[in-house]
Amino acid sequence: MSLPIYVAPILLLSCLICPPEALAQGKVDSGGSRPAILSPIALFRDDVDRKIARTKVKEIPRPRPEKSFSPGLKLTIEDTRAIVDTSYQKILQGRVEIDKAEAKHLESKGAFDPFYKHVSEFKRIQDIVITGKAKNALHNEGQIELPTKSGVRFFGRFRVNPNDASTPFLQSGQSGEYTAGLLIPLLQGLGINKDRASEQRAGLGKVISRINLNLSRMNVLFDTSLAYWEWIMSYKKLQVVTAQLELGEAQENLVRQRVADGDLPAILIAEAEKEVRKRRGDQIAATRAMAKAGFKLALFLSGRAESKPPSLSPANFTEPGIEPKEISEAEIATATKRALSVRPELQVIDLRRDIARVELRLAKNLMMPQVNLVYRQGADTGTNGIGMVLSGGVEMSVPLRQRRARGLARQAELELKNLDIEEHFLRQRITLEVEDAASEANAAYGRLKQAEEELERSRRVEKGEQARFDLGDSSLLVVNIRQRERAESEKKVIDTYGEYLKGLAAFEIVSGNI
Repeated sequence: MSLPIYVAPILLLSCLICPPEALAQGKVDSGGSRPAILSPIALFRDDVDRKIARTKVKEIPRPRPEKSFSPGLKLTIEDTRAIVDTSYQKILQGRVEIDKAEAKHLESKGAFDPFYKHVSEFKRIQDIVITGKAKNALHNEGQIELPTKSGVRFFGRFRVNPNDASTPFLQSGQSGEYTAGLLIPLLQGLGINKDRASEQRAGLGKVISRINLNLSRMNVLFDTSLAYWEWIMSYKKLQVVTAQLELGEAQENLVRQRVADGDLPAILIAEAEKEVRKRRGDQIAATRAMAKAGFKLALFLSGRAESKPPSLSPANFTEPGIEPKEISEAEIATATKRALSVRPELQVIDLRRDIARVELRLAKNLMMPQVNLVYRQGADTGTNGIGMVLSGGVEMSVPLRQRRARGLARQAELELKNLDIEEHFLRQRITLEVEDAASEANAAYGRLKQAEEELERSRRVEKGEQARFDLGDSSLLVVNIRQRERAESEKKVIDTYGEYLKGLAAFEIVSGNI
């Protein structure tokens, strides 16, 4: 049994809209939410398309579980980073930017959406054969077109112009003419064109948005770490000052008792009171310093669900629990190697280079003549129909000058050269950042050891001076000086420990290991 001649092109168009293999694999749902006709046809996928599809951006810094702040939470550094990673404004905005980039990519794919155009009209016009004679003409024509990324365009067309005399419109049989065909660019537009380049740029931009989020997270978590350690160290210094005040008050009571017993002159009561007043002032200053550090940290801990920033209190304090140690040369070498492989800045340069290559490829393609092969076949049906119809030919457009294409190509080549220079210096900068952070942490570690030894000797001097005072061989002024020196040594240990922790955080960040 033979099929009518017009059935073949219609079956061809149906296969283009919904390929048989898609039906065989169950990819088309007859009642689903996305008919196959709405999916762009993609032919000749290139390396850029495959890279966009397969690239999975690893989260650097590492992902952390969602967490929120609560008033009684013992706030560790990991808790702080998890809270910030969950709800901090810049990180949330970075995730929104990813969604925007995906929306832009979706928009760019719209250039390959199938579309249907149609015209139906009635006209009273002059007959083109007999001058002065009016003619009523019907014109009905529709076409569905399926663009592809390769530049090939498929189309199906029908015309129903059942006229019985000559008109400006091509006539058809009473049942209409039905055809299907395709346009194939042979040079310009084949494989790469403006729409495909735009779609690939948007796809690469979507990947870049994810990498930019990693870069934003690195910066935010580093700033968070600095703010956290400042808050922790301010509380530890407040503890030192408070202990000093309590010691001064106890000493004042002891002096009063000894004055009453006749062991000390009464003037020493004023000396003891003066020292207490000074230490209370120091406590007020230390309390303010802790509050200031707490306000700074609270900004990072603010979430969208809370109506106001959290209020930090001593109940949230916890000991750092990090044992200081020197960073070895082997650890620095490993960190440098890791940084050069995972740092987001280098990944962005690689993708920017891909975008420049797309631009260069498009520019070179635009230098070619536009030569399109067009073929259409179908059938004219019904009364007065002629059966098989077909048409084929070549469309050609040759640019006489190519300044625009040459300019675009030159810009893309220079961008690639610029990216090579930028990458070279960025690799050097990253290497030096790792070494500098390690040097800072090791220097702080060395200062910490010296500060701890200084503190140990200050305690021994203070203890000996107190013993001499108890025996009447020293003065209260000298005892107070020894106590202040010991307290300053304690605060110096705290400061250098905080500098070590900040240096360690910088080392972890720049090496991508936080």
